[in-house]
Amino acid sequence: MNNEENNKKYEGQGNNWTAFFAGDHDIKDFIKHVVESPGSTAKKNGDFSGIINLQGPVKALVLIKVNPENAEVYSAYPFLQVSNRVEVEIEKIDEWSNGAEAVISGSVGHAAISFFDTLYFLNKGKYEVGKKHIFEIAALAHSFIKRDEKDLIMIPDAGPMKGEKLYTHKMTSFLPVHEYPSEFQFTCPFINFSGEVNSYDQNFKVFPFWLRDNDTDVPVITLPMYVNSKIIKGDPKTNDSIQGVASLQGYLADSFDEQDKK
Repeated sequence: MNNEENNKKYEGQGNNWTAFFAGDHDIKDFIKHVVESPGSTAKKNGDFSGIINLQGPVKALVLIKVNPENAEVYSAYPFLQVSNRVEVEIEKIDEWSNGAEAVISGSVGHAAISFFDTLYFLNKGKYEVGKKHIFEIAALAHSFIKRDEKDLIMIPDAGPMKGEKLYTHKMTSFLPVHEYPSEFQFTCPFINFSGEVNSYDQNFKVFPFWLRDNDTDVPVITLPMYVNSKIIKGDPKTNDSIQGVASLQGYLADSFDEQDKK
């Protein structure tokens, strides 16, 4: 990768933290809390340690590089520990400049996905482009909005359907955000929230999101999307249409032993 390409690549977790806390937050104090917590565990690989607070399934991970002279915080990000296995054929690994974080792009059947690998520092030596690997995949919503009546109806100004009302309440879409490869825009009918969890004084609703195969019209990916209650706009009911933005993340299956899951 040349310098010009590298400069264009976004590397950061700002959008995720804003979605996680649904507003202002002091990330420095939060990192200190995660590292100090008696409920934290460490995943280590070489000089890198990932400190994970086991409050969850909505957790946090602090990535630390242990140098001969000091221990340096390299990154910190929300960490979703889930049981949602998806087999992905890896097509590209976009490793970040710190060598410990990456966005993985691949395919699930005919569907293309990209996601931030939350345990890349731990498992990077196990991946092979062109091969299939099983990941635990989930999403964190950045926005979650009930579409209003004005947005649901389209009236063309020209063409054979000019002046006709076109209803879009059953429309589904999954559109990657190119500037942030692990983020996507979505539109879909709302069914319900399948549950809720509390973490770090935040309440998260769980939305069962699915992505269908255009050829077979059946779901090829289903995943839990965690939505901070504070960012939900409107009061979605069954069969309402919703839209929003979310980030996709995952990690290699079996990265945790049974003791870690307790």
